Amino acid sequence: MQKIDFKETEANKEKEESSTEPILLDLKQIASWQLQELTEDENGNFITPKPLIGLPSLQRGAVWQPNQVELLWDSILRGFPIGSLVVSPIIKSQATGPGKHAPESKNKLWDDDAYTHHLLDGQQRANAIALGFLDPFSQAGEEEAYTKNILWIDLDPTGVTDGQHLGYVQGFKNSTRSHLLRVTTLAHPWGFKVSDEREPQTLEHKLAKAALNAFKSNPDSDHGNTSKKSSRPAPALGWPVDANIPIPLAWALLELDSIECTDESQKPDILWKKLLDKCKKRLGEEKAVKLEEESRKEPGNPQANLGNVRPWAERAYITLSKWCSNSPPETTLPSHAVFLAHGLMRASRTKIIALQLEPSALKEPSRDESNSDVANVEHLFQRLNGGGTDLSANERAYSMIKAYWPGIEQTIQKISPRPPETQVALLGTRLALSIAEAKADPEKGASLPPQPSVSSLRLLATAGITQQKNNEREKVDAVKRMFELPLENSEKTEEKTNTISESSNTTATLSGNSSQPDNAIAPHTHHSQAQPTIKDLLPRVDDWFVYKEGQEWGLPPVLRSRLATEAPEVFLFLLKIVNSAKDKPKEEIRQKLLGLATAIHWFGLGSGNRERAVRWLWKEFDVKRLLDDGDDTAFESNLLNRVRFPNPQNGIPTKPAIAGIMSPKELDKFIYIDSFSNNSDISNWRWYDSLFVKKIKMKIGVEEENKNIPKKEINDIIGQYWNDHKDFIETLNSKSHRGSNTLLLMYAQRDQMMHYFPEYDAQDPGFWEFHNVPWDFDHLLQKDAYSDLRKENKYIKVYQEWGNTIANLHILPFEENRSRQNLSLSSFFKDNELGEDFLKKAYLLYNDTDNKKKDCHEYFSLQREQIRSSEDNEENAHVYAYNFVIQARSRLLRIYGNWFDTLKIGTMLQNEEEPEPNY
Repeated sequence: MQKIDFKETEANKEKEESSTEPILLDLKQIASWQLQELTEDENGNFITPKPLIGLPSLQRGAVWQPNQVELLWDSILRGFPIGSLVVSPIIKSQATGPGKHAPESKNKLWDDDAYTHHLLDGQQRANAIALGFLDPFSQAGEEEAYTKNILWIDLDPTGVTDGQHLGYVQGFKNSTRSHLLRVTTLAHPWGFKVSDEREPQTLEHKLAKAALNAFKSNPDSDHGNTSKKSSRPAPALGWPVDANIPIPLAWALLELDSIECTDESQKPDILWKKLLDKCKKRLGEEKAVKLEEESRKEPGNPQANLGNVRPWAERAYITLSKWCSNSPPETTLPSHAVFLAHGLMRASRTKIIALQLEPSALKEPSRDESNSDVANVEHLFQRLNGGGTDLSANERAYSMIKAYWPGIEQTIQKISPRPPETQVALLGTRLALSIAEAKADPEKGASLPPQPSVSSLRLLATAGITQQKNNEREKVDAVKRMFELPLENSEKTEEKTNTISESSNTTATLSGNSSQPDNAIAPHTHHSQAQPTIKDLLPRVDDWFVYKEGQEWGLPPVLRSRLATEAPEVFLFLLKIVNSAKDKPKEEIRQKLLGLATAIHWFGLGSGNRERAVRWLWKEFDVKRLLDDGDDTAFESNLLNRVRFPNPQNGIPTKPAIAGIMSPKELDKFIYIDSFSNNSDISNWRWYDSLFVKKIKMKIGVEEENKNIPKKEINDIIGQYWNDHKDFIETLNSKSHRGSNTLLLMYAQRDQMMHYFPEYDAQDPGFWEFHNVPWDFDHLLQKDAYSDLRKENKYIKVYQEWGNTIANLHILPFEENRSRQNLSLSSFFKDNELGEDFLKKAYLLYNDTDNKKKDCHEYFSLQREQIRSSEDNEENAHVYAYNFVIQARSRLLRIYGNWFDTLKIGTMLQNEEEPEPNY
């Protein structure tokens, strides 16, 4: 790889910035924009790259999946074109950032005036290229940011290396790849399966478990950074399991770059010897000598065949020792070693074209907009990204916010922990617009601001820029204040003059009372007159509602982030509450507020209906009485009923916004125990038929001979009863593992969530997508025990009716999942280091009766043979099915009751009577 020439005069710089000629870049140049250590000279100084290309504020976050990174590098090593970048001269109105893989501790990697260009298209490719040069074991690599992802390359995915006999990596043989690149992450430090699909495929649980045990026994386990509380190691302490001889790709690229030999034919030998020395240095002299002795053993020796649970550096050293051996008889490099070396050399020669946008293109007048450079680049960005990786409406809106108010992302990135960046931006913007609305019309007050769209933000920004409307300018100023952005000089003077009156009016109106004191919106410890910023409010939300010692009823951080992302209007309501508070309210009030928020989130009937519910709360909920007077009668006994049917017309309920929430006592009566009568055929029990059809027929006595009711009337009654309760029941009995039902389960198992994943937070959406979270949903009664039994088991349907719901699910670390190990629950408890009592409590398998703990796990431990029905064990099979369903029902009630009782949901319901059909 050619050395980067960092020397350039100011005249050349100005010429470069005004030029429209395409720029030719090598891969190391691109990586150096994010990895400053790549520019270090012989004196230890960092030399600013030229050109230095950064990300403008409006760029979206990183969205590529691990497989996409791997396939891009496979293309590079094979010499395939990967497309051009699009850059522009620095857009003065935009802040500049370095990219995904720059160390988080270095907020300013390069000085702002050092940047020569902005990257408009190609961010994901630039990030993937930088990851290839990121050395996780360099001195800089010990920083947390450097351990989030590692890109590895397999020296021998075909497994032909003498002495280890690893065989083909599973999946590689049928892949379109020529080279095996592997990404490991914080949640999956063992990596993923080999796949050419965009969505990564997780490893089998038993392989992840074996990998974790190998990582813990690794002599390097005290190297680098890892959480003292979490059992999951950082990626630098592990390696990809679906690989034979992985090494960091950065090692190969950087060692190749350091070779000064001009004879291309000699480079493969030199490269592998340099990598052998690097592995030896990492292992230490004593360990290396032992491995050299092992590598000389006969092929197939059991000591040499330890497979991929062996530390990666040991395997790499054995392989490279074989490749580099020149002792008699003389050996030459294996063909696959030469093939890989040629691919790496090809990467070192790869050039990427950066197309330069003509500077005048951003200066051309844009119709009806005075700030043409921002408008034009925003329009260009929307069009460039239209054909790339899908960009959600929220991401496009966030890009718009950053385009017109650059620097917002820097404010957000300083907040930790927090929800994902995009949601923080949108939530803060909406709250700021509400504050501005309240200020503009104190008598009317603020309404729930709608979710910002690209068009609405564009109109707001351009109106504020041209100052056509004072109220629009005030909205822009409110956004700037919320994110600590500078105001114009004239606006600063006005701001200083009006701070006290504005803050008091704004807060009072948001709270529903125009006479609120001046200091109502101040932080709890100091009643300042200044409007709180998003940096003040998000930590306050966490302090009020997130799980911590002494506040074990709070949400695990991931549920807080799910709330902000999936139900932003609900989270915005909580932001409004904390913004309006003079002091932190008592615990019972905070519990009820969280109960109200989670009820709307988890049982809301879609985003539009949730917004209807919050819009009603925004206007009608008495925040002043609650916060100023500590009067929790704001949670009136029928509050959830009113939220369910907001804004009735002429007193008649309209379409419901949330499901009709029952108390545990009501739910107990609804899923009535007699529907499982032990004397009847339990095999026919079904959620709909047994709880709706059969129940209605029993209540109206249609099964009696002297009762003659038209079939249509019966069906109408059943349909009405079903419509009244289906949304609530379908949330609880959902078979999906991605819905609100699992949020309810995660809350019930919050102690276990915080025990296993104490530091896991979901502020980076790339680390909490379904494939890349550190936990899994496991079946208590193993799914294998009641699946694929076909016609030999008449109880299969009733097992599935309950076995695939949260009544039979629990949460545990991904690597602990036993779903592929066919291990019974009883055996799992006995073998687990956490102990039976902890697990039974964590899994809600204790049923408190008369203050005595009744162990309810027996029938979750059934074996496949016990479940099968036959002439020989029909009676037993019936008993097993009946008792499993009874215990599953009991556990469902405990899961639901844990949330209902802990967050005092009952105080917001009208009564606890059994729901009756309307007939």
